[in-house]
Amino acid sequence: YIYYDTLCRCSLLPFGRVAAAVLRTMTEGFSWTSLFAQKLVDKGAGGESIDVPADDALKGKHVGIYFSAHWCPPCRAFTPQLANTYTKLKKDGIDFEIVFVSMDRSQEQFDKYFATMPWLAVPWRDDQLRSVLSRKFKITHRSKVFLIL
Repeated sequence: YIYYDTLCRCSLLPFGRVAAAVLRTMTEGFSWTSLFAQKLVDKGAGGESIDVPADDALKGKHVGIYFSAHWCPPCRAFTPQLANTYTKLKKDGIDFEIVFVSMDRSQEQFDKYFATMPWLAVPWRDDQLRSVLSRKFKITHRSKVFLIL
C-alpha cells in the first residue's frame, strides 16, 4: 500500500503488477464490512447524506482510507489536492474509491468538512468504528492517507 501524511512524508511498499493481480484475486471474496462495518455515508443528488452498503460501494476497487479533520489546517489544505486527484482518477476510469474517517470533534464539523469531499465516509455517529480504525492504522493527530491497492 501507499502511505501519505500531510507533513509531506510518503512511503510506498511496492509489490509489482503480478503481486497486485494476485492480491486483487485473493481479495475478490473479501468483505469490506470486516473493516468498515455494514454502511458508509455517501451524498445523494441533493447533497444529503445517505447510507450505502460498504461491500457494494467498494467491491473490486482500489481503496484509499483518508484520516482527516476540519480543525486541522494542513488537512484542510491537502483535501482539495486529494479531491482533484480523486476526480481525475475517476474521470480516467480508474476503479478507485476513498473512505474518509473523520477525526472531527462534532457532527457539525464532520458535515461541513464532508460536504467538500467527493468520496464516501465512515458515519461520524459510529465513534467506536472510527476509534478502532484510528488505532489499527496508528493515527495520532495528523491527517493520513492509506491506499490499499
